[in-house]
Amino acid sequence: MSDNDGSPHDCSKSISSHEPRDTPIGIVPTPWDHPHSVQLRQAQRLEITSLGGIDPGTPPTAADVAVYLVAYDRGHPVGCGGLRRLVSTSGGLDDAAEIKRMFVEQSHRGRLVGPGQPVAAMILAALEEAALRMGVRLLKLETGGFLKQARAFYERQGFTECTAFGAYTNSTNSVFYEKIIGI
Repeated sequence: MSDNDGSPHDCSKSISSHEPRDTPIGIVPTPWDHPHSVQLRQAQRLEITSLGGIDPGTPPTAADVAVYLVAYDRGHPVGCGGLRRLVSTSGGLDDAAEIKRMFVEQSHRGRLVGPGQPVAAMILAALEEAALRMGVRLLKLETGGFLKQARAFYERQGFTECTAFGAYTNSTNSVFYEKIIGI
């Protein structure tokens, strides 16, 4: 269900206590194929491609992304991120998920909002909350080696570099991170 502008408004499913219209920034679970989700993912891919990046690994889909969040600033979509559960054929990753399609519009990067955090940190915190509710204790991610700001952000948020995983094992332009949560 959505408001006239297409933004989701069923906050009974909200990850945080923020609502998209009543506070400057709200983080809202949003369907993968919702127009705002698509718009933000397209902006993310355009930016990565313009910087010379590629999309290694298996692209996420509505079928394999368990949680997808959109950050709204007074009803306007400004950021997003999702979780895809990782499946291991050799054991050890049954409680792991991968962060997918983290993105914040340039106009909102680094801007402190809400509880004095940047929008990206708010999205990441909401993803961590959602992961814990899913029984996930290990978050992993892949990012471009050339994305120095993104790498610094993840490191500030407690992620540490790790080895390649899953479909990324042959990726040469990527850096991999992980973080144990809920301890």
